[in-house]
Amino acid sequence: MQNSIDEKEDLRLKYQIVNDNIRFAKQQKWNTIYYTLTAIGGIIALTLGTPSKFWSGCSFQYFLVIISTVITSSGIYFIWRHQNSSEEYRSEKEDIRKKLFNEEKYKAGDKDFAVIFTIIIAAAWFLELYLILYPR
Repeated sequence: MQNSIDEKEDLRLKYQIVNDNIRFAKQQKWNTIYYTLTAIGGIIALTLGTPSKFWSGCSFQYFLVIISTVITSSGIYFIWRHQNSSEEYRSEKEDIRKKLFNEEKYKAGDKDFAVIFTIIIAAAWFLELYLILYPR
């Protein structure tokens, strides 16, 4: 009897830890989105605020294209990295729920949001490239 109570307490503790890990991964995903879009917006503002005579050498354009590509690809990479972490924690949470609450299937996830945010970041990157390569 005591063994069963200890096992349930262990499962509850693991369940809480997994919930905290899911929350952390989701927060990291949001932070990545905010920072990536802010950096892209900063480059767009720099592009729009730079006089056209500064663009004559083209090295500044190439520099901005490389920086924007690195920022965008890093942002998308980290979004999906945190998404995969969330999925791993959710499968672990599902296993604990089966043992603890005798539930068959618990489905929750936000993979669609990762896809949507990837599309948003990619669209912002294309806008950024257009503004860099075709300055006013």
